[in-house]
Amino acid sequence: MSPGTVDAALVRRHLLALDAAVQALRRHASQPIERLRDNVDERWTVERGLQLCAQNCLDVATHLAASAGRDAPDYASALATWFFPSSWKQTRTATSSPAPRCKAATAKGIRTKRR
Repeated sequence: MSPGTVDAALVRRHLLALDAAVQALRRHASQPIERLRDNVDERWTVERGLQLCAQNCLDVATHLAASAGRDAPDYASALATWFFPSSWKQTRTATSSPAPRCKAATAKGIRTKRR
């Protein structure tokens, strides 16, 4: 994969969407956890906000990985390139083995899902 250029407008749009979702979630931060258990609408709202946050972070990570010419066939690989760069091999191709498990995450007991 050859490097490209970062689309600043695209990254900015995702960061603005992330900020908007975080602001919306802040309105729910002081609510007791029981309210989420008991109120399906409240729970759905918070879950949806968290999903939007995660998706915007993943979209930025995959865009940056592609712009840097790094092969990131899945979200775990895209995130690993930025959070655990020493565990990433830039020579990977789309046909190579699944993304390596991050040693730091494995040492902390975090399980990463292989595709």
